[in-house]
Amino acid sequence: MTRWWPAGATLFAVGSVLVASVAYATGACPRAPLEATFLQPTAAIRAQEPRWGELFADVRRLGMSEIYLQWSAGVGVMDEGEARWSEDPAAFVRSVLDRAARGGLRVWVGLTYTDAWWTRIDRTRPLESVEVYLRRRLFWNGSLATRVASVVRDHAAFAGWYVNDEIDDENWLEEERRAAVARYVHDLTARLRALTPDRPVSISGFATGFAPPGLLAAQWREIVAGGGPDVVLLQDGIGAGHLTDRELRIVVPPVREAIEEAGGDLGMVVELFSQTPGTGTGERPFAASPARLGRVEAQAVTAASLVGGPLVAFSVPDYMSPFAGGVAADLYRGFLRWENACGLLRGGSPRP
Repeated sequence: MTRWWPAGATLFAVGSVLVASVAYATGACPRAPLEATFLQPTAAIRAQEPRWGELFADVRRLGMSEIYLQWSAGVGVMDEGEARWSEDPAAFVRSVLDRAARGGLRVWVGLTYTDAWWTRIDRTRPLESVEVYLRRRLFWNGSLATRVASVVRDHAAFAGWYVNDEIDDENWLEEERRAAVARYVHDLTARLRALTPDRPVSISGFATGFAPPGLLAAQWREIVAGGGPDVVLLQDGIGAGHLTDRELRIVVPPVREAIEEAGGDLGMVVELFSQTPGTGTGERPFAASPARLGRVEAQAVTAASLVGGPLVAFSVPDYMSPFAGGVAADLYRGFLRWENACGLLRGGSPRP
């Protein structure tokens, strides 16, 4: 993959790495704990629903107050012009909200799952084909939101919506394609706001170093401005091997400036995993293991220094909890000790 970095970036980046390393070595602490975690309702996670009370309690112990439910329904079918799913998404969302409320958590409700997003929006496909697909996604996500609106609208645990179609830094760079995805996000956001006018809308994305930071900033400015989402969560890319710490420090500032100028907030997704090399492409499905404690601590410090919005883990249920067991349980205990040492929990203040 070809990467682009601005002239003079090497010296700046090396300096950033040295500063980060020194800060970590002296016990640096972030401004706040990780505030939320994603929850992917995979078959494996759903099979353990009776234990979700334990999981949510562990999430609270980590100082987190919110959950991003990554999707609320799987792939549906059309039946006489209406969207239908094998499981009632409204019943599922209600159960998640009720469990979260009992655990003192609030939930950002994700929309519909799809495994076709990346192939259908690929930059090699004709724009007309991509626009047709985006209209289909608008239909499915709008239908899902309408279906669950009566459940979430007055539920105390409902924090807002999460648009789970991730925006990358490669497929939307040309002006017409950027306009197409911005139009899709704006139209979907408008539908969500019409259903729940008092609740915000969030979306996530990531960078791989493909686009110059200025062009990436322009992309996000267009997506957020003029009716786009309230919160953007930029994945830090460390676990997936998309970015290094130094590259993240180059990419984020112009993106943050663009999003904030457009009226949104930029948060960050802290990746708690280390992706298995060679997976997630071709016929090898994504595979990962829990990251090292020191790396996750350093990620939290970096994320807190770069953004003003929420710091969201991906993800406690899979990689940092007794719920997942083994190394994930070890990472949970180690991270909890670090947060306590930093004074981040039970109303404490970070040490200098």
